[in-house]
Amino acid sequence: MGLLTPSKIQITDHLDRAKFLFLWRLTLLFVLLLSLLAVLFFFLENSYTYITYMVGDLIAISGLVYLYYTQDFRRIFIAFGTLGSVIVQLDLFLIQDSHHYPGFLWMTMLIILAFYGIGKIWGVIILIANIVGTVVFFLTTLYDHYDAIVITDHNSALLIAIELPVIMIIISYLVFLDEKAHEQIQNDLIEANKSLEANNREISRRDQEKTILVKEIHHRVKNNLQIIISLLRLQMTDIKNHESRQHFSEAINRVMVMSSIHQKLYKEQDLTEFSLVSYIEDLSSELKLFFLEEFPVDITVESDYRIIDLKTVVPVGLIMNELLSNSFKYAFESSESGKISIFIKDQGEYFDLIYFDNGTWKETTDENAGFGLELINTLAEQLNGTVEFKTGKEGTFYKFHLQKLTD
Repeated sequence: MGLLTPSKIQITDHLDRAKFLFLWRLTLLFVLLLSLLAVLFFFLENSYTYITYMVGDLIAISGLVYLYYTQDFRRIFIAFGTLGSVIVQLDLFLIQDSHHYPGFLWMTMLIILAFYGIGKIWGVIILIANIVGTVVFFLTTLYDHYDAIVITDHNSALLIAIELPVIMIIISYLVFLDEKAHEQIQNDLIEANKSLEANNREISRRDQEKTILVKEIHHRVKNNLQIIISLLRLQMTDIKNHESRQHFSEAINRVMVMSSIHQKLYKEQDLTEFSLVSYIEDLSSELKLFFLEEFPVDITVESDYRIIDLKTVVPVGLIMNELLSNSFKYAFESSESGKISIFIKDQGEYFDLIYFDNGTWKETTDENAGFGLELINTLAEQLNGTVEFKTGKEGTFYKFHLQKLTD
């Protein structure tokens, strides 16, 4: 930290910090250069041009003080661009004994300064203002300044020889800084992309590990449920009562429904995309093979609710198991062929599940059938839903309005 770099710079953005430091150092240079030129023109040339440099020097000193206390470099860029252009234009039109050669380089420097420091809008404004002023000067006032433009003494040549190279150096430095800033931004972007790619690879690796872990959990749950199913089947062999064996068989089917969900999740590539249609079709096919042998049943599933959360699919799967099982057992014994239609419609936070079969349900005293209907209502309540039920000669109709549950 020192004169060229003020202490306690609060600016953190790389490009803004570069602009502030450039403007700070440029303002220091302006103060020194304009003070020197004001003194030289006052003593070495019989001209009022020194007034231009004195005014510019006062603006530079004020800007330096403002920068030190506020670090608001944008306003100083605007002040230098506008006030500097005004001073140069006034020098062109009002000071007839000025040579004006450096004035056009000062204009160029102020235009580049505006584009670099405050953007294209201010840059275009200052560019147009200086172009208009220059054109008007050449068309209306140039002839009045002709004698002053011709350099006839050594002192004038010396002053111009000092001023012009300094302005050209400042212009070159501006162009260099702009190129350097863009190069730094490009390097920062490359580094940021590399960091982002590394982070993405790490996130992908962790996601893959989590996916494998979750799949392994589903696989183990499925295996445990399969063990429970095997134990229930072994236990069922010791049961002689037909009704009790049927109850055991129904219980096994319900456990198999949950097992099939975990089996499907284990096989899915993307655990966030569990296909409800595919699951219901698979479940329907399995139950159809289990219950029916003598006559065909056509099952159709239509849905615009494609992806379902695991917290929702388990009770939905159990509901479908009860409905399909009841249809297969009680609806189609007197039919030559059966038809089951399942429609699922997405309703935002909720979804409608419509189930219809064209069978004629036989009267039954099976207590397990009553338990199945009670289970359906319980599962619907678990999904914060409602159930509509109709049955008649045309068939049996269920309509569920259920909420999507999320983890």
